[in-house]
Amino acid sequence: MTSNLALVEIKDHSTPRLLRKKAAAKYIGTNHLYFDEIVKSGTIPYVTHMGRTEKLYPIDALDAYISNLPRNRMGASDNQHIALKGAK
Repeated sequence: MTSNLALVEIKDHSTPRLLRKKAAAKYIGTNHLYFDEIVKSGTIPYVTHMGRTEKLYPIDALDAYISNLPRNRMGASDNQHIALKGAK
């Protein structure tokens, strides 16, 4: 007899799943003013909880935002800077 139970990843429950604006902005490495602009653009969703008006930001949405940021690649000018810095 086989089991139809699915394996579910259990996350560390000591980390909050919803963050307030200031903590969410800090989590993604920006200030609260720029964070407001990101939220207004619809890039990061929010929820309200228990009938409160305060917006809360899901940590998985913040992680997705970070994962989708463009990655910088080291260009020639960066290589020159490293070479010059190492030549001292």
